[in-house]
Amino acid sequence: MRLLTQAVLTTACAVLMPVGSQASEVPDTCPVTKPSDHPFTPPAPYPSVGSSWIGSEKLWTNVTADGIWNGLPHYTADDSRFRQKLFWWSEGYDWRSENPPELTVTGERLDGPAPHITADEHANAGWTNDREHPFMVTGIFIPTLGCWRITGRYKGEELSYVVWVLQECSSNELLASMKPDDPTYADSINLANMLLDRGFIVKCVLQSKMVDTFEGQTGAAVFKTDHGDFDALFLPTP
Repeated sequence: MRLLTQAVLTTACAVLMPVGSQASEVPDTCPVTKPSDHPFTPPAPYPSVGSSWIGSEKLWTNVTADGIWNGLPHYTADDSRFRQKLFWWSEGYDWRSENPPELTVTGERLDGPAPHITADEHANAGWTNDREHPFMVTGIFIPTLGCWRITGRYKGEELSYVVWVLQECSSNELLASMKPDDPTYADSINLANMLLDRGFIVKCVLQSKMVDTFEGQTGAAVFKTDHGDFDALFLPTP
């Protein structure tokens, strides 16, 4: 396989997803936290139905059942970081006497180098229908996709969990995904594995409009990755 690309590739970190499909599974290298691993039920009358919980009466939070944060938004159009809001509870927390709450949240990437997560200047108090049993909420900024350990600290208590942060390709994009009968399907898989070995997250591999750019070219594919998208042009092996 010979190939030409329209981009200079740089190393990052992550996992390969099957060519032509959405990223839906967590890699074995990311030990995500699932509620079944740490079952917890918040004390009454705090909310306990409809969410998955981890922690203790002194500090708890809700997590996703599969350990995945998918499709997080950007805070602004020109900010490449991903935005998430986190909700925490502590039995006896009183927003009247402690506002803002003394909660802090940090985060570090486990599967490669990246800046640490940053958080809002301070957490805030909030509640739904019961102001006597409030929650603490803070916003965080996640620099990259990948495997992240989130840690909350409150009055000497510490609670951590691991999540897999990903951005799937859109349903419209997947309509143009590479098919097994494409002449360069095997070459695309090989290239995707090469990217994996160099630490890229390959979101999806799509059909390219550059299939006939060079004489004798066997095909082309668009690779959408966590560090940019590029066309790969495949040429016959000499």
